[in-house]
Amino acid sequence: MATFITDGKPIRIDHYPPNRTGSSPAVILIHGSGGPLHGLDPFASQAAMFGVHVFVLHYFERTGHNWVSPSQIESHFLAWLETVKDAVSFVARQTGVDANRIGLLSFSLGAFLSLALAHTGFPDRRSG
Repeated sequence: MATFITDGKPIRIDHYPPNRTGSSPAVILIHGSGGPLHGLDPFASQAAMFGVHVFVLHYFERTGHNWVSPSQIESHFLAWLETVKDAVSFVARQTGVDANRIGLLSFSLGAFLSLALAHTGFPDRRSG
């Protein structure tokens, strides 16, 4: 399990690498308000068998939550958005990842974060 730092806090990001060498696209899975996706290992491993790096982001670690209610989302949204943006930068720097082919697969609140990131702009994937 890998980690990266955002706002001075370590954030876990599970990595399921493809079973081939060379540059491959990556997908970052972003959960919703119900919290981290459990039981995802078989699906992530299967996607990796098709030649895709799969990363499962634990962005709630930024604010210390396991799940959130609708009333908590607004006050933490920008911190989570920054965490997703930092995750894209982290993934782009990983060995074997094609930094020009990184996708976000997200659910509920995670989809809202992904759309907000797409609207505000993805990080420059060539820099740290």
